[in-house]
Amino acid sequence: MEKVKITSLRGWAKMLGAVICITGSLVFTFWKGGYLFQSIESRPLININSTKGSAGEYRHGKENWIKGSALILTSNIAGSASLILQGVVIAALVYYLQTWCISHNGPVFAAMFTPLQVVFVGIFSAIAFAERIHLGSMIGTGLIVLGLYCVLWGKRQDENAAKQPDEGKGIGDNRTLEISMDDYALANPDPSERK
Repeated sequence: MEKVKITSLRGWAKMLGAVICITGSLVFTFWKGGYLFQSIESRPLININSTKGSAGEYRHGKENWIKGSALILTSNIAGSASLILQGVVIAALVYYLQTWCISHNGPVFAAMFTPLQVVFVGIFSAIAFAERIHLGSMIGTGLIVLGLYCVLWGKRQDENAAKQPDEGKGIGDNRTLEISMDDYALANPDPSERK
């Protein structure tokens, strides 16, 4: 849907920016080697691993079966409500915002922010799960942001070029101004000025 003029700098910026964004997201996802940066949090905010020993140390008591059944029932109800909330409310809000963004700025603007989701997930896992960030993740983030700005710069230049009048038209739009000799003769009644 996007028109790219290959002979212009703005067209090359859009194409190169898209390639840089894709490369950055691949680097962020797959390059896990190299230096590990210190985590933002010393302890995870959400602990998915138990710190009380191995799973074999837990004992099941008969006195907890009522509490366990109630928790399973509550979990199933909450899970069902969460799925309905995500299928209806959140999806509708996301589609509305995407449609609004596409109608105001075009499809490229909305699509180019998709690689930033990978960056947001990495930042969230560094905060919530105290994961250490790899050098590849930092380089990938830089490439994603660089590619995003290249595409947005090219898109902005396209919009500016569309607003500027083409050279040689003089009026600034496609209308032409016609003046007949009869109108000129009425405006200048002296016959010596009609030459």
